[in-house]
Amino acid sequence: MSDPDDIVLEARGISKAFPGVQALEGVHLTLRRGRLTALLGENGAGKSTLMNIVAGVFPPDAGVLRLAGREVRFANTRAARDAGSP
Repeated sequence: MSDPDDIVLEARGISKAFPGVQALEGVHLTLRRGRLTALLGENGAGKSTLMNIVAGVFPPDAGVLRLAGREVRFANTRAARDAGSP
């Protein structure tokens, strides 16, 4: 069983819509220290949208991001970088 302290980034229930398209709906992602994680999907699956949310490019419409167990909401990319977002 994994140690909860090994969780670097956790995304739970992330949703994002743009005019005319639901880009993400209820996405869950957990990144653990010392593990390689790949994010795969077809064109238009929402990979870039999820990474843009993690990077603070834009906020999620719903859901929670936790960085090292602490809930975060980034106002911009600088805030994400300063917080240590991967």
